Amino acid sequence: MSDKPEFDALVVEITRGVTRFAMGIGMDEAGNKPVLGHYLKIQTSDFDNIICLLRHYIDQHGGMGAMPSVLALSHAGPRIGDRIIIPGSDLTFTLDEIRDAFAFTRIVNANDCVAMGSALPWLDPKDVASIAGQEQPVYAHRKGRYGLTVPTYGLGVASVIHTGKTVQVIDSEGGHANFAPCDRWQADFMMHYLDRGVRLTFDDVVSYPGLETLYSYIAAKAGSKTVDLRAQEILLYARNEADPHCLEAIHCFANALGAMAGDVALMLGAIDGMFLVSPFVNEVMDIGDDIAAIIRRRFEDKVNFELYMQRIPLYTITHRRVSMIGVLRIACEHIELAE
Repeated sequence: MSDKPEFDALVVEITRGVTRFAMGIGMDEAGNKPVLGHYLKIQTSDFDNIICLLRHYIDQHGGMGAMPSVLALSHAGPRIGDRIIIPGSDLTFTLDEIRDAFAFTRIVNANDCVAMGSALPWLDPKDVASIAGQEQPVYAHRKGRYGLTVPTYGLGVASVIHTGKTVQVIDSEGGHANFAPCDRWQADFMMHYLDRGVRLTFDDVVSYPGLETLYSYIAAKAGSKTVDLRAQEILLYARNEADPHCLEAIHCFANALGAMAGDVALMLGAIDGMFLVSPFVNEVMDIGDDIAAIIRRRFEDKVNFELYMQRIPLYTITHRRVSMIGVLRIACEHIELAE
């Protein structure tokens, strides 16, 4: 690298499992698409604190003198006061800790939902796939009202409002809303846990752990010997038809995901598009063509509002580094986030 870095920002995405690094160039500098270079993925749990985590990458790439002056940080967890918490890991930190250790002139941070929503104006149409629907338009981000649901280890929910001049992303804790069954099977599932003193939220069902919960319930109800399967194993066995309970769990998950996405669209008035944002969603839909149809059908299945729901485009984002693109855009365009 030259003394003057060619990149606009060091982009970091922190999740409970892995942390991803790249140096980013925004669209104004890169041309038609933003660029992420010098990519590295490491295990978050391998490091005791945020300073060691960042220093690992920085030292491998020439030290601070070779770094861009801006740090763009996406984190899969809330900011409570000054402290950022990464659920499911031991990592917590403040931005002041980073400022004290490294000579970045500016630090931009956003949780993953806000970062993903902020990425929408920089996504190419081929970064977005339609989920089964009649005459659904090809994605092109324009003025309008949009919604996001982000099922990973939890369930994120956000609103995206494009005024024509600015794009405002408002995150929420909507994934923790009470789970609402919409058929007899889901009601029996919910009552199974209520009878044991457990009140379910959508976060408990529409997530990696949620798929595991669905599988365990289905297998136990069928009288099968229960095996403690992780979400990725359930996806693999469903794809290979190795365990019929895994495929049933995928169908139940798709029903719950579609219902939740429809509820979010109604609550936010997201008439211009709903986005299901997670590699998890894409992996679920890869199981079979009927999965997308299940999600879309349940999405539209709202009493007295079927026609309203049918006109809302439903998309999944296929770009695997969407939160990194989003926080890079926040940094490059100097976007002021809502507190």
